Amino acid sequence: MTKQIAVDYASDKIHCNALCPGFTKTSMTRENFTNTEVNAEMISTTPWGEWGNVSDVAKGAVFLASDDAAWVTGIGLPVDGGYLAQ
Repeated sequence: MTKQIAVDYASDKIHCNALCPGFTKTSMTRENFTNTEVNAEMISTTPWGEWGNVSDVAKGAVFLASDDAAWVTGIGLPVDGGYLAQ
């Protein structure tokens, strides 16, 4: 969907990108990262070897909204410690 929207609106210079966060420490995921067994499993599946922070995901969003991404459209930006790279 992201790619199709990007193509449809590119001639109007409208960007469409997706932010794809991995395992991120939030109040919503607290139960997972405070559970020793679940935490170990999640960490073992992420090449970076740790949970991301909200600020990590926010930096991806700031990049996509910045002039540095002026020619970026139609992508899903993984902010996931390498999880999707496997």
